[in-house]
Amino acid sequence: MAKQFDLTIEKRKRSWCICAGVSILAKHRTEEAAKKDLEKGKGFYEYWAGSVSVNVENTPPRIVDLTDKI
Repeated sequence: MAKQFDLTIEKRKRSWCICAGVSILAKHRTEEAAKKDLEKGKGFYEYWAGSVSVNVENTPPRIVDLTDKI
């Protein structure tokens, strides 16, 4: 079952981004533009935040040692 991540607006490097966890869903030049886009497309971004690609990107990596199995 997919986990739903909260949508946030964060400053990442030189852009204002709409984020779901560590995933960047959209980049904007100003914070105001990011807020307007999030208000306008909130349903779309909520749907995207629950997608498989966002869930995989937000999952911590797990290293499996296959040499013990041989």
